[in-house]
Amino acid sequence: MSVIDHIASLLDSLEIKYTREDRVLMMRWKTNHFEDLKIRIESNEEETWVYIIAPFTNFYEVAEANRMKLAYDMLKESWKANGVKFAIDNEDDIIVLAESNDTDLTGDEVKTLVGHVVHACDRLWEIYPTDEAVEHETPTSGDQVTPTPEVRHTIEREKVVLISCPNCGAKNEQGLTKCSECGAKL
Repeated sequence: MSVIDHIASLLDSLEIKYTREDRVLMMRWKTNHFEDLKIRIESNEEETWVYIIAPFTNFYEVAEANRMKLAYDMLKESWKANGVKFAIDNEDDIIVLAESNDTDLTGDEVKTLVGHVVHACDRLWEIYPTDEAVEHETPTSGDQVTPTPEVRHTIEREKVVLISCPNCGAKNEQGLTKCSECGAKL
């Protein structure tokens, strides 16, 4: 069984809706800042790594005067986000990425990694420069999926448990080990 087949079976058991195109699983999430956040799961050719990726926007669509600050803020936020990186890919798209070389993931591990990416996307939205009208997502070739009413229903049912940081009081998604605001241990 391929890594993607294994993860697809885990998503099925968790009743998380997705679509599949070859070796890519595509999910859509509704969050505090996104009506339709696209997240894809894929593996490398050798199937030794699993990647959970959310595209954000092209770095060069950010006003030139704001790029350095955004890159700096992304670097600062990367250490706070559990297992998640803010990165710029080979096409200069800003992405939120979680990766694992554990290709025998459990359902809880997949759910946690996806949850971390979803949470980090909301955080990236908050640090994104707001003085320009730029679409916050750039569709990629794998994003040509139209959600069905069943997918929308599942997304809207998804519940996130929040816990308060003992240091600063910020609300954090359950499962995080560090506060997304101040970095303190939860």
